[in-house]
Amino acid sequence: MKKILILINAFVLLLATTSCEDWLDVNTDPNNASEATVDLVLPAAQASITTVVSGDLFNLGGFLAQYWDQNPTANQYNTISTYDFTTVIGDEYWRELYSGALNDLQYVIDQTEENEDWGNYLVAKSLRAYTFQLLVDLFDNVPYTEALEGTDFVNPTFDNGSDVYEAILDELDEALAKDLSKASVVTTDMFFGGNLNQWVAFAKTVKLKILLRMAYTDNPHTSELTSLLAEGGFLAQSAGLTAYSAGAQNKRNPWYETNVSRLSGDGKYSINHVGCYNFITYLQTNGDPRLNSLFYPSENSGTHEGNYFGSSKIASERRFDLQEDFSTVRMFGDHPSYIILASESFLLQAEAYARTGDFTNAKIMYDAAVAASFETHGLSDNPASYTGAGGVYEFTATTEQDAIEQIGMQKWICLAHYNNIEAWIEQSRTGYPEISTVLANDPSYTPGEWTSPVDNLLGANRFPHRLYYPSTEVTSNSNTPTQITDMAVKVWWDLND
Repeated sequence: MKKILILINAFVLLLATTSCEDWLDVNTDPNNASEATVDLVLPAAQASITTVVSGDLFNLGGFLAQYWDQNPTANQYNTISTYDFTTVIGDEYWRELYSGALNDLQYVIDQTEENEDWGNYLVAKSLRAYTFQLLVDLFDNVPYTEALEGTDFVNPTFDNGSDVYEAILDELDEALAKDLSKASVVTTDMFFGGNLNQWVAFAKTVKLKILLRMAYTDNPHTSELTSLLAEGGFLAQSAGLTAYSAGAQNKRNPWYETNVSRLSGDGKYSINHVGCYNFITYLQTNGDPRLNSLFYPSENSGTHEGNYFGSSKIASERRFDLQEDFSTVRMFGDHPSYIILASESFLLQAEAYARTGDFTNAKIMYDAAVAASFETHGLSDNPASYTGAGGVYEFTATTEQDAIEQIGMQKWICLAHYNNIEAWIEQSRTGYPEISTVLANDPSYTPGEWTSPVDNLLGANRFPHRLYYPSTEVTSNSNTPTQITDMAVKVWWDLND
């Protein structure tokens, strides 16, 4: 696989599956670069990961998490909103995460291990764990033990997703156990500006996320989860790339660059996306002020209006015919690319406390998550008026299942327009939001439930749970497993039926 170095001052610009135009590509092989140093290659990997998560996967996740739907006056993403997937759906994500991010991280790991540079080693190891977890969550079995070995393994074998999870837990433990007392992180670090303490917190938060993803399996690592929770030290600030420009071309948020800047005449909103009825009505029902931060109101009505999910190809089934009748996605060129949000970290901790029977601390973390989300959206509203006694988001759970439901619904809101693909993955894991037994236009529909697309080409009441193995891997790697029958097939940890 090609190894990619993304020069720090140019921002990574990837081949965009959601655009007719390529991003400016300034990638260089670190093995052949004249000065491939850690301070250049590490931010290259960071940019590679964030551009995938906040670019193509962000777009896919926005539909899969039912945050938005296809604008009925356009048709670019009708295949996604109706679950009409082909086996090329994951090609770009796979190629960039392996050839870009993971190869760059392996280079950093090799260099830092040789030099006992344990601060940057920890950064690379924790980002590697994050990336491999994402790949498993998207594809299930993936190359791991024989991956990133160049010509030694031209056709790397695919490891079971469960084995990869166990291995990356070990990697995190090994990196965290290094002597960090005199360690440092390069100042070109685009997430935390070289703050080692934040990277320790990031590594612990990634470990917590991995452990919770295993909660419904036959090996949930309960004692390890309890120990990690007692140790504490998780992220209290969001992790990701924030140094985007509001207006400079090729230095803006990847999703905005592709779907707004290059496609929309006035640069205000995407011509392909409108709000989803399921999400918008849930926020409206709860009087949630984040609604106005996430969506522009309908130009025609001045109120927020969402489309019935997956109905845009069927005029008789959609709510309105014009984009101007719907709410549109509110996004700007300098919108940050977070791969873990502070609110997400707090909700992970809330779930961990709930699973160990500590509902007092679960509530504290849950309330902190809502407050962090309000802060992320720049709201002046007091979050305590929503989470306090009698508030619409008051944490009232006294059982584990009730807690998982409240946390899951809040996570759906907090992740919106920041890490859309994570919201889809988490719904598969927890079952929240719940799946409606009726379509959204039915009088008995409950706001906030997910619905089958009106035009569901995956089959009635069937939902995607993973991606196809990339078609490029199937044709080039003889060790690729037999292709799955469709995307309703579940990954290894998806056992909460």
